Amino acid sequence: MRPNRLYEERSRRRWTQQEAAERLRELAEHCGHNVGVDGNTWGRWERGDIVPFPPYPMLLAELFNSTPEALGLDPRPSRRRSNAPSLVLPDEALEMLLYDWSDARSLDLIADALGSDDMDRRQFNVLTGALLTAPGLYWMTAQAEPAVAAAMEKGSVSETAVKQLETRLAVLRVLDDTQGGTELRVALRRLMYTTRTLIQQGSYSPGVEPRLYSVAAEVCRLAGYLAFDEGNHGKAQRYYITGLHAAKTAGNRLMGANILGFLSMQAHSLGNAQDAVALAHTARLGVGSSQEVPANIRAMLAMRAARAHALAHNEAACQRTLEEARQALEANDGPPAPEWSSWVNPGGLTADAGRCFMELGRPDIAEPLFAEAAKLYGDYQGRSRMLVLLRWASTHTALKNLDEAVRIGHEALDIAEQVDSPRGRARVRDLYRQMQPHERVAQVREFRDRSRELLKAA
Repeated sequence: MRPNRLYEERSRRRWTQQEAAERLRELAEHCGHNVGVDGNTWGRWERGDIVPFPPYPMLLAELFNSTPEALGLDPRPSRRRSNAPSLVLPDEALEMLLYDWSDARSLDLIADALGSDDMDRRQFNVLTGALLTAPGLYWMTAQAEPAVAAAMEKGSVSETAVKQLETRLAVLRVLDDTQGGTELRVALRRLMYTTRTLIQQGSYSPGVEPRLYSVAAEVCRLAGYLAFDEGNHGKAQRYYITGLHAAKTAGNRLMGANILGFLSMQAHSLGNAQDAVALAHTARLGVGSSQEVPANIRAMLAMRAARAHALAHNEAACQRTLEEARQALEANDGPPAPEWSSWVNPGGLTADAGRCFMELGRPDIAEPLFAEAAKLYGDYQGRSRMLVLLRWASTHTALKNLDEAVRIGHEALDIAEQVDSPRGRARVRDLYRQMQPHERVAQVREFRDRSRELLKAA
């Protein structure tokens, strides 16, 4: 290790050892780690008395916008990383394969792969689920963002730096739709920390500031949705409302209305029909319904209102707003849709219409809507497709079409075994209970057995 590199980076920023330790602790908290470093520990690192063990090398690299190897640190995970959110890995070699994205590790892995005889003799575990998809997340977050690094070090935030933040956010948005989970939450916290630091300490042109606050608002919205998916509703509300503040500061009314829509959805999930209706109504009032608003945003906000009205058993209002959502989606007019609204698509809106009719006690109308939504969702939209399939299976159960319910239910379980979604598991539990009266049917019993094993494993 070259302890003077930590000293050089700290001195360049004119931090005391205690200040550096406090900043590292704050970053660690945002990244989901619980660490106890103080000024004394930092001093021992700089003198070389002790070596920072994981997760410190990666955190220090993030703090200084560098890489572990450039700081003279070893980023390889060890068994001491008990406080760090991590995957359950089968062996140490695989752990380094997934976690260590340094240039040195790339060379080691290439050399290892060239040892073809040894590779042929060894047996490797086949990865599935989050263990397989996590490398994509690590690869993305390990990419160099030179403009962001320069902004963090020098304090001047360029438009290029903001674009790099927006690009990182767009990738995280896609990963949220496909897998969710702890690793994504950590990546969001890192992005939140970087954005807040640039807003608070950077200098930028008037045009850059609203984009930074818009990034912060969308990060909070995504973090809120992850917390919602995990059933942590208090945390989700805090993230959503923080995002609403950031959207207001950015002057981004569309994004603010979107966050209100998510708050309405959460109130709906908690059974608070009055709050859900009020929040959906406020979101629509906030942006209006004219052609100056992108069509997909109008459709989404109308659908939030329809869901709330269905929960309140106001069938007339639900039907009216469903029709407004349909018309807006078919019109496809107005200004271009913002990038963050890519999740608003025909599949999601069709599924929401099906949920409205289920709440109104009309599974016969809901069933073809869920069937259409399942076709519209691609296999890459794992979590969303799983939820639609579970609801589709539920409609068939309500209609006593048990063969179809079991067939679709097994398809949903195939995805549930690969996706980290507590809300998805809750829907599996709901379907498990709904099928209980039909336990004497052999295929239902088989499905319930498989569901029980999935829920037990989680």
